[in-house]
Amino acid sequence: MLHNNQLPIAKYKSEILSILDHLQILVLSGETGCGRSTQVPAFILEDQLARGLPCKIYCTEPRRISAVSLAQRVSRELGDSAGAVGTLSSLVGYSIRLESNTTRNTRLAFVMNGIALRMLEGGTGPNGQGTAFDEITHIIIDEVHERSIESDFLLIVLKSLLSQRSDLNDQHRTIGGSSSSFEPTETGITIPDITCVIDTGKHREMRFDEKRQLSCLVETFVAKSNAAQHRGRAGRVQNGLCFHLFTKIRHDTSLAEHPLPEMMRLSLSDLSLRIKIMKVKIGTTIRVEDVLSRALDPPMPVNVRALTPSEDITPMGRLLSMLPTDVHLGKFLLTAVLFRSLDPALTIAAALSSKSPFIVPMGMEQEADRAKSSFRVDNSDFLTIHNAFSSWRRASENPSFVHKFCRVNFLSHQNLQQIEELRQQFLGFLVDSSFITVDKNFCAFWSLVSVPLPLDSNVANIALNNSALTAGLYPKVLAIDSSSGQMRTILNNQSAAFHPTSANFGRKPADFGVNHLVYFTLMHSKKMYAWETGPIDDLALVLLCGESKFKIQANMLSIDQKIRYQLAPRPMLRSRFFANT
Repeated sequence: MLHNNQLPIAKYKSEILSILDHLQILVLSGETGCGRSTQVPAFILEDQLARGLPCKIYCTEPRRISAVSLAQRVSRELGDSAGAVGTLSSLVGYSIRLESNTTRNTRLAFVMNGIALRMLEGGTGPNGQGTAFDEITHIIIDEVHERSIESDFLLIVLKSLLSQRSDLNDQHRTIGGSSSSFEPTETGITIPDITCVIDTGKHREMRFDEKRQLSCLVETFVAKSNAAQHRGRAGRVQNGLCFHLFTKIRHDTSLAEHPLPEMMRLSLSDLSLRIKIMKVKIGTTIRVEDVLSRALDPPMPVNVRALTPSEDITPMGRLLSMLPTDVHLGKFLLTAVLFRSLDPALTIAAALSSKSPFIVPMGMEQEADRAKSSFRVDNSDFLTIHNAFSSWRRASENPSFVHKFCRVNFLSHQNLQQIEELRQQFLGFLVDSSFITVDKNFCAFWSLVSVPLPLDSNVANIALNNSALTAGLYPKVLAIDSSSGQMRTILNNQSAAFHPTSANFGRKPADFGVNHLVYFTLMHSKKMYAWETGPIDDLALVLLCGESKFKIQANMLSIDQKIRYQLAPRPMLRSRFFANT
């Protein structure tokens, strides 16, 4: 094996292996660039194989670029030929979203945290039994200092798993961007020719207000551990310099030791559903609050709509847990199946789960905006995205033309391809969950997914497409004030504006001819911005959303006591009949 014996970690090889022989857990901390991420998994692999012991090592990574690059590097250091990683001729593989490069011969796999969590669900083991974790002998949680939701939850699960499996070894690693100077980002990979790092000392961090159901992008100072990692990016393989644009006094007295864990600042709805379907026993209860209380830093209690008051998972919640996407988008997909308008829903859900298909080159903002406007449909960002994607699909029928089409229309061919891959994945999960049934021959020839006609007979019905969005995204709804023309959230009556990237930016909501808009992303930066919006019908709100209450004598209809309508007696009775049907 071609280990790099000059790396600082090399002299600790024997000690690390000795500890793992006697203990289940090893916490390893070292400076950036010492060789933990590449060498330690290889040490374990080499030792286990040399001794003829069972070996299946999983190393979890927070980012896809880390999982792929580390697998490729370790594969080369083990003597594999270029491109061998993930093939039968290599012991090393990786698994990331939309791409799995592992075989029956894989003994060391670098996987994203989310992939590891999926492996803990029932039926992921051999022949659909148990979990995929049952075969693992060693698991390494890399970059654990970043305190992501997924890595913190993995620690909760592994703590319980270790008590059930004495044969499992668990290791946590903490870590600490040509002549190039750069402002650092958390990449987790080595870039050899960077010799100068400029650390501004600040970054933007997402915060989620559970009570107001609102995401805010907040500028804040980095933590000391971030600063140390940024410093380590300079001179990974040669001498380098790091310039911190803040004083030593601020560093020593004002910066936090570590960043605020994601569990303390982001939405936990998706995680709560995952807890309910996990096949690993965590303590004596599976109450969400009790499980999360076992975290290194327990978060506040959460409210999840897909659970009953007694925390039983609803039939809808069980279906949503099978879809690898936001719960609102999952409900949107399920509703679209019922409304027979699945194709646009697949596109919209995939686009909102990945990067935007629209690009805005510097200095060409007006041209890009005009190109985007050419795809505009019904004052809806959602349908505009679907129209752009459908146009790209048609252009893709001529491979020599599609790249020119993207260039002229300021579309990203790569992002559109990823949206198509996500569409395939979402459709596959709907098939696997038995929520939809398709011909076996259909599944065998997926390239560019074409939804079977019975599931797509209402694809051109804009009202039904908007209604499916309403059912899925509720209560992400903006009310339009008829007198002022302002938009306000129905959840907390906060004023909102169209984000500059929205197809509706610069337009007056009062001109749309509706009382409400649905949105997907609401974020506070300079002001409260709604990023993606679209008009919705009042009837869809009444029939598909929340709890409707009818006060016949007052001619009043309310939804969750947040949306109110004045109705004459006859329309009131009709609405009541259909809402209760």
